[in-house]
Amino acid sequence: MRLRNIATSEEGNKFLPEFINSYNGKFGNEPACSSNIHRELSSVEFKNLDRIFTWQSERSLTKNLTFQYEKSLYMIEDSVATRPLKFKQVKVYEYPYGSIKVKYGSQELKTRKYFDKLQRVSYGEIVSNKRLGMTLEKIQIQQKERNEQLVKRKSKCHFKNLHPENTTSANLRRPAYGLKNAN
Repeated sequence: MRLRNIATSEEGNKFLPEFINSYNGKFGNEPACSSNIHRELSSVEFKNLDRIFTWQSERSLTKNLTFQYEKSLYMIEDSVATRPLKFKQVKVYEYPYGSIKVKYGSQELKTRKYFDKLQRVSYGEIVSNKRLGMTLEKIQIQQKERNEQLVKRKSKCHFKNLHPENTTSANLRRPAYGLKNAN
């Protein structure tokens, strides 16, 4: 459309029949059978179009009547009727608009999302916490106290990790057995 200097929707609509003919000329194929083999939907099929267009997959229930689907953990409502379904296969129907239904055979099971692995905490919620500054100060004080206790133990490993400025390449070198350090 840019090559034909088409800038408005009216010009685009005028160009559309010509574009369709050229596109079909390049990519169109003749069908193997020229007759129309589509059939009409029955009234039952028409009512079940939502179910027909679902994404269906099977999941195994755990002993707690839970299953994983799309990085979320779902739980079947516990009842006398659902307890025998432990370790059974259920079918998950995901509809195009995002909702899911779970069935065992023809029986629809009530479910709820138990845990979502994709939950994220927004940074605004963390920053808006009024006690965050006090909490961070307390943690910093605790870390300083812990570091002081480690220094009092006089452990060289901890001391080097706590005070990297005191660690030099000469301090890290060890003399060989039986030889004295020349430095």
